[in-house]
Amino acid sequence: MDIKTLFGLPAHALLVHVPIVLIPLAAIGAAGVWWEPWRKRFGWATAAILLVAGIFTQLAITSGKTLKHQLESTALLRAHTRIAEDLRPFLLLFFIALVAFLLLERRQRATGTVTMRNPMLIGTFVATLLLAGVSNYRVARIGHTGAKAVWQPKITREARKNGQGTQESR
Repeated sequence: MDIKTLFGLPAHALLVHVPIVLIPLAAIGAAGVWWEPWRKRFGWATAAILLVAGIFTQLAITSGKTLKHQLESTALLRAHTRIAEDLRPFLLLFFIALVAFLLLERRQRATGTVTMRNPMLIGTFVATLLLAGVSNYRVARIGHTGAKAVWQPKITREARKNGQGTQESR
């Protein structure tokens, strides 16, 4: 099922905003799980936010593939597409690392007091933070290349139309 439009607009332009907001939000939530009160209150909600971000990332990719066929293929558009598709494994690993941390912490809590000196907890927390950072970096790159792919040709055309950027105007 291809999603082409929402509310009369290209669906891709609307769907991308969900992961753009939720992935950084999940990274903030993931950083906070080291602190016990935060973890108890927001740990599993952070995992749920990340799950929703992953679903909408896939929807954005699918709608982007549909939109891509209506656009001129440029190097920027190809880069945007490649970077966007490469985000999925990082998001999945981010989700797995966060859930693993939360499950390990829950199991440790069930057997007694939770100590954050457990090497497994430290390892899964560090992995979660690294994957959160990589995911956020990639989201920024995806957005940047997507915006350039859309706007750079329009700005260049407008500049040429107004006589800017040519040898004669310099």
